[in-house]
Amino acid sequence: MNSMNDPLAWLYQELLQSLTQPSVSNPPPDSPLLPETFSDEAIDWDAMVGEIREEQDDARGEAAPMIGGESAQTPQPFAKGDLSTVYKRFEQLIRDRIRDEMQTNLPRFPWEQGLAIEDLNYVDDCNPLLQPAWLPQLQSLLPMQIPEQTLLTLLAACTQVVGSVQPQGIKMADAAKVLFPGYGAKLNEVLNRIRLSPTLALESARDSRGQAEQARARLARVLPASYQQASLEQQMAIAVLLAKSILDRLTVSLTPRQSSQNCTWQSTAGEMHLQVATDSQQPWGQAPLMISATLPEAGQLTLTTPSQTWQYPCDGRGELRVQFTDWEPGQTYLVALGLDADPGNTLQFALACQR
Repeated sequence: MNSMNDPLAWLYQELLQSLTQPSVSNPPPDSPLLPETFSDEAIDWDAMVGEIREEQDDARGEAAPMIGGESAQTPQPFAKGDLSTVYKRFEQLIRDRIRDEMQTNLPRFPWEQGLAIEDLNYVDDCNPLLQPAWLPQLQSLLPMQIPEQTLLTLLAACTQVVGSVQPQGIKMADAAKVLFPGYGAKLNEVLNRIRLSPTLALESARDSRGQAEQARARLARVLPASYQQASLEQQMAIAVLLAKSILDRLTVSLTPRQSSQNCTWQSTAGEMHLQVATDSQQPWGQAPLMISATLPEAGQLTLTTPSQTWQYPCDGRGELRVQFTDWEPGQTYLVALGLDADPGNTLQFALACQR
């Protein structure tokens, strides 16, 4: 046996000796000490050994030899092959003893010694886990049940790649790969099929309500009821569709013909609105960008450029207005919106100013 079982091995040895000797001998000076659990009172080894003897006699159907009409007092050694039964029974007796002692003397922290159980009234001051702020919006993207962790993982991945200058298809694949490590080639095949499939074409964040409802109806006919019931390829297709929908809602693109754009995200505290606009009457690139965000509760807006970062806090429900003058056509800037109640889930928008 290994070193962790040395105390129990010593107990086994003592038990075996007790079966062939009239009394239990004391442990040698260098023997391992008994577990601290049994330090309060001595263990009745004779009773334990006697119980094992009775079970062994019953199992063999034998009685102790008679000498002068009386039962012999000297215990007879067990037959070879009985050790496994002794070990099992001895372990069970030890477990029962430990269980009984734990029930009558519950474990305590070191600083609890001497206190009555009724005095140990701990109060759990921890707040229950809050639902992630942007989960309502994520759950409404596809007409099916998707695990919360899958949605939050995809949102975090899309937040990382949204500001990249890569094409939208590559961003979608990069975000979905987080859920399927090692399946990059297979994921690209699924992505190509989705591009060619009119049924799986997901609505854009800027589509009209009628177009969005038609797209959801098409998807509801071909998608399984839940993400768990889908096959591996179906899960990949679902992840790609979700990534596309999230990236569309995290991208604010301004062009000379479209100088204003807004988006809305549902949160646990209410709707969040973001609007970015510039004066279309002035030459493109000369008028400042007006960034307006309406938060449902306390939070902050962070604007990041290649050279600097600005942060604008909001103490409560209300609107933040930021004027950005030092911008250039062809550049992409990052606008992050977060709520103080859920600082770990920040929405990061890519503000793409086209030439």
